[in-house]
Amino acid sequence: MNLSSTGRSTDSSVPAKNGAEPHSLLTIFLRGGMDGLSAVVPYFDAGYYAARPTLAVAEPGSGPQAAHDLDGRFGLHPALQELLPCFHAGDLAIVHAAGNPAAGRSHFVAQDLVSAGMTRADESAPGWSARYLAASARADDSVLRSISISSVVERSFIGWPFALAIPDSSTFELHARSGSRWGQAVRGLHDRGSGYELRANTTLEAISSLAAARPYAIAPEPGAAYPANGFGRGLQQAAQYIKSGVGSELMTLDLGGWDHHVNLATRLPPMLNSLAAGLAAFRIDLGARFDRVTTLVISEFGRRVRENSSAGTDHGRGTCIFVLGGGVRGGRIYGDWPGLAAERLHQGDLEIGTDHRQILAEILERQLRPVAVGEILPGYDDRRRLGLFG
Repeated sequence: MNLSSTGRSTDSSVPAKNGAEPHSLLTIFLRGGMDGLSAVVPYFDAGYYAARPTLAVAEPGSGPQAAHDLDGRFGLHPALQELLPCFHAGDLAIVHAAGNPAAGRSHFVAQDLVSAGMTRADESAPGWSARYLAASARADDSVLRSISISSVVERSFIGWPFALAIPDSSTFELHARSGSRWGQAVRGLHDRGSGYELRANTTLEAISSLAAARPYAIAPEPGAAYPANGFGRGLQQAAQYIKSGVGSELMTLDLGGWDHHVNLATRLPPMLNSLAAGLAAFRIDLGARFDRVTTLVISEFGRRVRENSSAGTDHGRGTCIFVLGGGVRGGRIYGDWPGLAAERLHQGDLEIGTDHRQILAEILERQLRPVAVGEILPGYDDRRRLGLFG
């Protein structure tokens, strides 16, 4: 058995796992800035309807396009109705007026800060997931422990040398007439101090593990109807990794297209519907395994409170974050609500009542392997907790 310089096994067999299957975290990044005020409507706050005379979602009970009541104060957008059973079953928690307090209105800066788990821009800093993976690494970890279901490694994994980007597990292989011979050649090419040994060995080990476990051959459970798009296929792959028991602990998946400066009323509902349908199918597909999976749905920032002249909304601040899982204390709205009165806004935006790192801290403390939260989220020392997990 060959060992890398970090002591990690590079055996081509499916790696052993530490006892029981790990608790898995799937992070879904809604890129573009999701309008949390439309997704989870604060219908009790008069400032919402004053700021959005044409775009506001009607309060519950006022017609077929009205919000679905959640707790007497907030309502769920009608396009998210497939999440209602999850919410009422206590498997879905919503944190409103949340975000990174230093995000600003730049997509790129805000996305970087959220994935880094920091409040200052530093492109050289590892992502929060990379810090966690390094702090909690074990010798028998699966090479498939961290996966971006994408063609690129997600920013939160940057700094972790074993991070993988796998857009499609069924085609993640060496495309050659003799894959095994090419694998030997590639391994030999990079074992002479080229600096790429770790990457080469990790990739080849992942190819062998996927070929042995064949997660892509696992069919969805009856009733799990994933959306027929890239997001649905990505969610199905996440479920396949979990169901196959290959040791995938942290996974990321992107769903882009949330930057609705124009025509929000027609562009947003299909996006929300795809999100809700995918999450509902994911929950059904996992079955009993849902109890060992946490799904975090997050965006880089929200939208401005006031609608613009193009029937849309511009870059804002606070938004809502969804947390799903069998261990979630769901069926409620969490977080401090700053209010939508003009004097309560932050330069016209919904103020942030909950730092998104508070949610990450609770996930680290309650759902994943024991680590020192301060090392994973540098500079964050707030000990307050929302109580998201039972």
